[in-house]
Amino acid sequence: MPDDKVGVHGARMAAKDAELATMNTKLAARNAELAALKQIAKEQKALLIKEQQEAVDHQRIIDHHRTQNQAFADAATAREQTIADLRQELVVRKFELTDAQEQRGNRGVIEDIKGKLREMTTLSDRQRAQLKDAKDELKFKDARIMDLSNNGERLRGAIHVVPPRNVKLPETVVSCTECYAMDRRCDSGTKCRPCMENNTECLRFMCSLKYKNGNCPLVPCPLTHDGQGYLMLPRPRPEW
Repeated sequence: MPDDKVGVHGARMAAKDAELATMNTKLAARNAELAALKQIAKEQKALLIKEQQEAVDHQRIIDHHRTQNQAFADAATAREQTIADLRQELVVRKFELTDAQEQRGNRGVIEDIKGKLREMTTLSDRQRAQLKDAKDELKFKDARIMDLSNNGERLRGAIHVVPPRNVKLPETVVSCTECYAMDRRCDSGTKCRPCMENNTECLRFMCSLKYKNGNCPLVPCPLTHDGQGYLMLPRPRPEW
């Protein structure tokens, strides 16, 4: 009888060991799956940050070209005004020449007026040529902007990174860039608490169509955002 009890006990222990080995195998497999999922999440996060940076760089190029275009447009307007002024002065000089010829005045005065007329005509022609060059450059820059933005289509689904200014953000607003990059908890303040404590600029993600055009015509927009354009989470943040 004692030998039988020992045998039964040994069989039970062997069964328990086999069950424990099976559980350890399953646990190792789950740990491997979890590690793979974490790696995929890390790669996706890095890809998202890279795409967002590319969108920011691309928009910076477009903004630079728009600023240059505005400068060319302002210069063209100023040159048009200069040409108009020169034309007006040219008319006055022509009247002076006519009066001088009618009065048979001093020939030297007439020659002086003719010389000034020639100078002003040359200056007017130069200004006109410069204005044409400026308009051609402006036209080229506009075409470049349209090419870069694909007639505005590239703004669809694009994101701008902007600092909120005295606005009320939604409770589920996406974390600011600093908190997102540091993978830390953020809040919905105009400047979140971590950025205030670390004295860093608090930048938020915004729909590019809303930021650049003042409205987002896409219904629904590929990006979840509020009426102000700030990106939101699809559901409230979990409380840990």
